[in-house]
Amino acid sequence: MGNVMKNKVFKGFKLPKNVSDILEDLLEINGLSFSEYVRGLILQDLDRRSVFSTQLKAKLERTNTEATS
Repeated sequence: MGNVMKNKVFKGFKLPKNVSDILEDLLEINGLSFSEYVRGLILQDLDRRSVFSTQLKAKLERTNTEATS
């Protein structure tokens, strides 16, 4: 299947102990890993900011421009 980590980048950060403790409880209750939780938050934020649709629109516009050239 290939290396699943090939297109992944590690990003780390620190949290206050009390926030980390609450987060650990939340993750355990919901059966999520820390990575799954953070990825979900990032994707939700990017989607809310229309990052994905903006990139897709730009790509489509480039494709259309190249097709008519």
